[in-house]
Amino acid sequence: MVLDAASWSQMSCGKVAGFMSAYALIGILLFVGLTAYLSRRPLSLAAFETEAKAKTIKNAWRRGRLLPPFLLLILGLLVLSQHHRRELFTEGTNLVETGCYWLADYRYEMLLEHLHGRYEYFYSKGRHDNVIFSAGKKYRELSVSLKGSPYLDNIRKLAPVAVDEYFREIKKSD
Repeated sequence: MVLDAASWSQMSCGKVAGFMSAYALIGILLFVGLTAYLSRRPLSLAAFETEAKAKTIKNAWRRGRLLPPFLLLILGLLVLSQHHRRELFTEGTNLVETGCYWLADYRYEMLLEHLHGRYEYFYSKGRHDNVIFSAGKKYRELSVSLKGSPYLDNIRKLAPVAVDEYFREIKKSD
C-alpha cells in the first residue's frame, strides 16, 4: 500500500542525479550562450552595459573564477534532487521508506505494530498538513503530506484519527 511517492521514485539515485546535473549544465550553457550573443549585438545603451558585463563574465570564465559557483549550483541541485526520489509504502509488517542519500539508495523500515500517526500542521510559505508516523524512541519519524495526496485513503487506513483531525481542521478553516 503506497502512502507517498515522489515524481521520480521509480528511477535510481544515479539517474536522478544525472538528470539534475544535465539540467544544470544546460542552464549554464544557455546563460553563457545568451551572454555571448548579447555581447555581439549592442542595440541600446543597456546593451552596451551588457556587453561590458559579458566581457567581464567571459574573462572570469576563462580564468576559472566562475567554475566554483557553477559547481556549487550543481551540488545544490543534487541535494535538492533527493526529494524527488522518496517513496513511502507498507510491505508485510513494516512501513518502508526508500529514497536517495547523496548518490546511494537507502531503505528505512519500522514495524507497523508499534506505529502511531499524528496530525500536524504549520505555516511556512503556506499551510502544510502532515501525518507524522512514529514507532517509539528508537525509530525516527516519517511524515507524509496530506494536501492533494492521491494516497489519502491509504494513509487513512494506517492513521484514521490523524486524517479525521485533518478533515475537521480543513472544515474549520473554510
